[in-house]
Amino acid sequence: MAGQFIRSCILQSTMDKDEIEVISYGIKIIETSILTSLVIILIGMIMGQTVSAIIYLSVLILFRRNISGYHSKTYLECLLITNLNFIIIFLEK
Repeated sequence: MAGQFIRSCILQSTMDKDEIEVISYGIKIIETSILTSLVIILIGMIMGQTVSAIIYLSVLILFRRNISGYHSKTYLECLLITNLNFIIIFLEK
């Protein structure tokens, strides 16, 4: 999806080719964040913890902006670790 958007912008001459890499990275981060949020909410719904999942995401977003921490090497690893953290926290409840 990100690639199609960038190709479209290049064809319409709305961005320089030098900006492609930076914009592509930003779009991938946004896509990953949305996917992670949707998966956590889905898992929360399955576990009967939808409200808890939304609270977890809200707190996670606030902390991510202000606290550095573990950074995964890949997007998939980030998705897995974030979701496993959610599951572990709410299974111990």
